[in-house]
Amino acid sequence: MSKITLNYLLGLLLTVFFVGCHNGSEKQVTIVSYNVENLFDTIDDPKTKDDDFTPNGYKKWTEERYQKKIVDLSKVLEASGDGQLPTIIGLCEIENKKVLEDLANSEALKGANYAVSHFDSPYYRGMDVGLLYNPKVFKPKMEKVLPVTLLSDPKFSTRDILRVTGKLAGETYTFYINHWSSRRGGSEKSEPKRMVAASILRRDVDRVLADDPEANIVIMGDMNEDPNEYALNDVLRAMELPKDLTAMPNNGALYNLMYFYDKQGKGTYNYHGIWNMLDNVIVSSNVIKKDKGLGVSIAPMEQRGKFFPATIFIEDWFTFESDLGKTSPSKTYGGPNYYGGYSDHYPIVLKLTRR
Repeated sequence: MSKITLNYLLGLLLTVFFVGCHNGSEKQVTIVSYNVENLFDTIDDPKTKDDDFTPNGYKKWTEERYQKKIVDLSKVLEASGDGQLPTIIGLCEIENKKVLEDLANSEALKGANYAVSHFDSPYYRGMDVGLLYNPKVFKPKMEKVLPVTLLSDPKFSTRDILRVTGKLAGETYTFYINHWSSRRGGSEKSEPKRMVAASILRRDVDRVLADDPEANIVIMGDMNEDPNEYALNDVLRAMELPKDLTAMPNNGALYNLMYFYDKQGKGTYNYHGIWNMLDNVIVSSNVIKKDKGLGVSIAPMEQRGKFFPATIFIEDWFTFESDLGKTSPSKTYGGPNYYGGYSDHYPIVLKLTRR
């Protein structure tokens, strides 16, 4: 056999191998949800109230600070994959498609060749949600937004919910990226806005389940609620995992995996020394109960402390420790004061493994 023929055959075999690797043979897929705390570029958009994040604005937001934040966030996301770049990254508090592309093209992340899913929201501050995904592993078939509006207040605007459905390593998955209304003005006063977001999301989830009762659904983002609060628990009906999974029906029900940490007093956001589980990841029952394919592996109750598919990703290098020894995410700003940190939230990492 000639050297040219041998090289050709080797090349062909490698091509077949790598195509196969991205056509349903991945043993593990990493999904990250991260509120990145005001990832704005420095350009003034006349259509939105983004003036604070300009060189002459309230925050004195310069190109140097912007580039530092891109590098910092990319390092967190790179490390969250545990040696492999995440396949799916859902992001909150991003300004536009450009900042998503800048993040995707950063030195730490460019190896994944991430593609972007993003739509401009009507939110007056110019803040959106977005999705980065590895196009070799996830192939979107449908991308759309669910507008969140209030009939009682036509002037109300907030972040749209992003829905992306496609083939994840050969299996159909639907992802929802959320950033519900903040607690500004108090949790009770702002709760009706989050209830509206939850009801709009619930209706769309019900449509997906009506078409396929065994749909694979992953809901993530900053809901600005702990798992047991009304919008999440009662309106969206995202429940706590039962102790005994063998008795759990595969009926399309939603399960909030962050109940596990919330009950331990842990959280992704620290407000005046109190931890809140504002960032949540929720899956449909089929992601848990399926016999074959990509899903979450839930250990028996007594082993869940060591083996759990969703984690709050925390490292010392993006954590702030006060003089009193209290820790919190290392944030970029506190009011107008620039601290140069990463984000005021910790990311959540979800592992899907192949059965």
